[in-house]
Amino acid sequence: MISLLKTNILKLKQFIALILFVSFSLIAGAQQKWTVESAIREVESGAKDFDQELLTFFSQTDHHHFLNKQTFFDFLKQSELLAQNNQTELYPEICYQIGRFFLNHEKYREAYYYFYRTLKTEKNLTDPTKEYIPNFHEDIAVVYFNFSRYANAENHLKKSLNHPLLNKHDRINVLNTLALVYRDLKDYEQSRIYTERALSIAKSLKHKPWIAVLNGNLGYLLFKLENYEAAKKMVRTDYLMSKSTSQAGSELSALTLLIEIDLIQKNTTSAKKYMSELKQLVNKYPTTANLRSYYRVLTMVHETMGNYSEALKNYKLYIAYKDSILNSKNAVLLQNTEFQIDFEQHQSEISLLNEKKKKDDLKITGLIIIISSICVAGFIIIIQIQKRRKKSNEILELQKLRVEEELKNTEREMKSILSNLIDKNQLIEELRNEISVHHSEESAINKQEKEKLLDKLQSFTLLTDDDWLDFKKLFNKLNPGFIDYFNENHKDVTPSEVRLATLLKLNLSNIEMAKTLGISPDSVRKTNLRLRKKLNIEYQDDLLTYIRQI
Repeated sequence: MISLLKTNILKLKQFIALILFVSFSLIAGAQQKWTVESAIREVESGAKDFDQELLTFFSQTDHHHFLNKQTFFDFLKQSELLAQNNQTELYPEICYQIGRFFLNHEKYREAYYYFYRTLKTEKNLTDPTKEYIPNFHEDIAVVYFNFSRYANAENHLKKSLNHPLLNKHDRINVLNTLALVYRDLKDYEQSRIYTERALSIAKSLKHKPWIAVLNGNLGYLLFKLENYEAAKKMVRTDYLMSKSTSQAGSELSALTLLIEIDLIQKNTTSAKKYMSELKQLVNKYPTTANLRSYYRVLTMVHETMGNYSEALKNYKLYIAYKDSILNSKNAVLLQNTEFQIDFEQHQSEISLLNEKKKKDDLKITGLIIIISSICVAGFIIIIQIQKRRKKSNEILELQKLRVEEELKNTEREMKSILSNLIDKNQLIEELRNEISVHHSEESAINKQEKEKLLDKLQSFTLLTDDDWLDFKKLFNKLNPGFIDYFNENHKDVTPSEVRLATLLKLNLSNIEMAKTLGISPDSVRKTNLRLRKKLNIEYQDDLLTYIRQI
C-alpha cells in the first residue's frame, strides 16, 4: 500500500513537472512571437542595410512567427512603406515577396497591389540574372487568372517560361496554370499540349502529387475531347495516386469524372461502385463544392437508371448548391471587378497626377532655364555694356587727350604766329624809326638807300594772307564758328574788325593787339570803337563779355 502511494506521488510529481514545463514552454513561445514593432526592430538591428535584411527576414519567417495573421499582414504593409522611403534597387523584389505572402493566403487583391508595385518599379522584368523574376511572372499570372483576366495571365506565364532561371518544379506549375487558362477559354487542345508538357517534367522528377493532379487534368481534357478510353485511363491513375497521397479534392474530382465516363459508356455497375466511394468521401468532406459535384453525378445515375423522380429530387439539390456556389463566385467576381476598376482608376489618377507633376516640373525647369538664360544674357549684356562704356570712356579719354594736345599745339602755334607777328611789327617799327632818322638827315642818305629801306618795309607787310590763313585755321580749332558767326550775323563788320574781335577773344591787351596788327594803339582804340558801334554795344566790358560768349 505504501509502495503504491509512493508510486502515485512520484507520478503526480512527474505530471506537475510536465505541466510546468509545457506552461513555461508556451510562455516562452508566446514571448518569441513577433509584433510589428519588434519585427521592424529586428530587421533594423541587422548588420546589412534595411532592404537586404528585410529580404533575409522574409526568407526565414512566416505568419506562424507572429502573434496572429493580422499582425503579420500589418508588418508586411509597414515594411513596404519603410522600403518605399529608401527606394533602393531591392524595392521591387521586396514588393514581390510581400505580394507572395498575401497570395499564399489567397488574398488576391492585396497581392495584386504589391505585384503591381513591382510591375511599375522593376526596370527590367526580363533580367536573366534576377532569380525572383520568373516567380514574379508566375505569381502575378495566378492573380490575373483568379480575376479572369486570361490574356494578362497568359502573357506573364509565357514570360516566366522563357526565363532561364525558372526551375523544373516551378515550370510544372507554370505549364499547368497556362493549361488551365486555355481550358477556361475552352481551347482544350492547346490546354492538353501544355498539360502533357507539365506531366512529362513531373514524371522525370517522380513527383507523385503533381503526376496525380496532371493525370486528372489531362483526363478531363481528353474527356472534353470525347476520347473517353484515354480519359478514363488518365483519371483512374489520378484517382489511385490521389487516394494513396490523401489528396481528397483530387480524389473526389477523379471519382466524379470516372462516374460520368462509366455512365456515358453504359457501365452502371462500375458507376455505382464509384458512387459508393464518392458518397463516403463527401460525407467526410461535406463542402458546398463537393455536395454540388455529388448531387450532379447522382442525378445522372438516377436518370440513366430511369429513376426520374429521384433524379429530379437530386437535380434540385444540385441546382441549389450550384446556385449557391455561383452566387458566391459571382459576388467574389463582382468584388474583384470592382476592386480592379477602382484600383486602375486610382492608378490612372495617380498617373495623371504624376504626369501633371512632371509637366509642372518641366514648366518650372523651363522657367528656371529661361530666367537663368535671361540672367546670364543680362549679365553678359551688362558686362558688354560695361566693356563698351569702358572702351568708350577710354576712347573719349584718348579723344580728350588728343583734343587737349591739339588745343595745346594750336595754342602754341598761335602764340608762335603772334610772336612772329609781334617780331615782324617790331622790325617794322624799327624801320620806321630808321626812316624818321633818315628824313631828319636827308642830306646824309642818298636816294638809293631810301629805296632799300622801302623794299625792306614792304617785305614785312602786316598780316599777310598766308599769316591770316594760318592764324584763322588755328583760331577756328580753338573757337569753332566764331569767325563764321560774324560773317553770317554781322555782315557790315569789316575783315580788320573781325581780326580785332579774334584778338579780343584771345584776351590780348591793346598794346599786344597793336603789335600783332602792326598798327598804333590809337588805331586799335578806333577800330574797337567802330566794332562796338556796329554791334550796338556801348561799353568795352560789355563787348568783351559778348565776344567771350560767342
